Amino acid sequence: MVEEERRQRRLHLVGIAYVWLIFMNSYIGRLTSETPPEPRVIFAITAGLGFLALGLRVVAWIARRRARSQAVVR
Repeated sequence: MVEEERRQRRLHLVGIAYVWLIFMNSYIGRLTSETPPEPRVIFAITAGLGFLALGLRVVAWIARRRARSQAVVR
């Protein structure tokens, strides 16, 4: 059962990362294009929010990892 939960968690992580990459590719691609369909500020804001979300996920991952390693040491 534990192994199945790990696989599901890994699949979810890969899926979220893939969806994030698709959106970021779209936002950055339109931001760098010669004539974007909307004002560039919209794509700059959405790309910034995407990178902020990535940063929050990385910080949470580091905090979980650090808490887990300290729990093992004690």
